[in-house]
Amino acid sequence: ARHTYGIPEKNFDKFRDVARNRNVVVDVRPTNPSAPKWLDAGALPKPPEIKAKTVDGVDVLLGADAGNVGLVGYFKPVLPDQGSVPVDAWDRVVSRFNQRSTEFHELAGAMSRYEAEGRFTVHDGIVFGVDGDGGRRPITGDHDVFDVSSPDGSRLSHPEHDALIDEMRAKDMAVAHGAHMFWNPPTAFDKSVFDKIVSSHQGPSGEPLLRFTPNSDHAVLTWTQKPKPGQVDSYTARHTYGIPEKNFDKFRDVARNRNVVVDVRPTNPSAPKWLDAGALPKPPEIKAKTVDGVDVLLGADAGNVGLVGYFKPVLPDQGSVPVDAWDRVVSRFNQRSTEFHELAGAMSRYEAEGRFTVHDGIV
Repeated sequence: ARHTYGIPEKNFDKFRDVARNRNVVVDVRPTNPSAPKWLDAGALPKPPEIKAKTVDGVDVLLGADAGNVGLVGYFKPVLPDQGSVPVDAWDRVVSRFNQRSTEFHELAGAMSRYEAEGRFTVHDGIVFGVDGDGGRRPITGDHDVFDVSSPDGSRLSHPEHDALIDEMRAKDMAVAHGAHMFWNPPTAFDKSVFDKIVSSHQGPSGEPLLRFTPNSDHAVLTWTQKPKPGQVDSYTARHTYGIPEKNFDKFRDVARNRNVVVDVRPTNPSAPKWLDAGALPKPPEIKAKTVDGVDVLLGADAGNVGLVGYFKPVLPDQGSVPVDAWDRVVSRFNQRSTEFHELAGAMSRYEAEGRFTVHDGIV
């Protein structure tokens, strides 16, 4: 586990003990095999805000320092001459170059903000954090928990998941954030990261997960299963089509028990998070739409994506919008403008009746 999958012995034992003592199944993503060395040397585990990846051997071909393999790197990659790269490695080099280039541009704003806030800095292409004493330390790969579940395969509730992650963090297991399959990606870029990680573990050729179970001293390797064309599993239903696992199971059971076919329209992928947090499902009287990523460009709060929004949109300057997104922005602006005027009477009436109110653009 240490030398192949990047989990040092002490953390391997802790994952095993958590699975045993809490009667849960814990799936952990491998990390860079160099991470244990850096953790032992005092590097900080990667926190959830930092989306940049750890430096690997392919990154070295793109300009990273070989001595930094295993640390989190944020740098502008340089594609080498094809002739300088082994033939069988070229596709991996190009793929990593594209990945690092996208990361460099997509994360630029966040990294600048973190540096201005004094939370994280970048030196020679390596990301540094601040420890409890105010000292600067490099960041290495944390242990990414992929999923947690019951031994019978049923999903844990979000409070159960949160308590389990809090326990792992309290035990200093280099777990910095919640399980991947409990993450609700807020942006299109985050969603692409989410999907890429899920697909990277699909068998039989994907990267394995280490599974810790209550009744074993050892971890076993496992893979996610890729649905057949046209099929949707509960994970995809939640994160792509906005149907939480418990409702997915209920729709399936109704169809099975009543011998009927049920067709369900997708909803915003952020909706399950809000339903879990106690938000109400949208009633038929409310015709306003849920806030999405395009609405954020029109003035909506990014923290409200997935909630039903009723607000007067503001069209941004065209130059501030990615070229390929402008048509969608204009279309959504027209849609929201019409909605704002058409629904004004009904929304005022609902508020007067005490049935619905609007605060900060949210119903």
